[in-house]
Amino acid sequence: LRLMGGSKDEEVFLGLSLGSRLAPKILGDSAKKGRFLAAIPTAFVERLLRSAPQYARCCVAMLNCFVDDPVAAQRFAHLGAPILSQVLQELEARGAPEQEPAAGDG
Repeated sequence: LRLMGGSKDEEVFLGLSLGSRLAPKILGDSAKKGRFLAAIPTAFVERLLRSAPQYARCCVAMLNCFVDDPVAAQRFAHLGAPILSQVLQELEARGAPEQEPAAGDG
């Protein structure tokens, strides 16, 4: 949580990254979940989504950990489909490499 409250973007990014790795433990405890989600600076998340393709993709992957959680959904509702759709279109337009299909996705 201290990292996400850091004064440097690198600290916030690292805090969000570490938190997404701990998502199963965080989401299972409502007190921890509330503190973690409240600590995520939404302006930083929006800025990250609009940054270089590799950072935007990392941000989408990190937020994906919380996509099924109703508290997280409410916290990030302002990012909604229009912004995420625009980000994905911009990534595509920049020529960001696409995900390889998984084996058997023929």
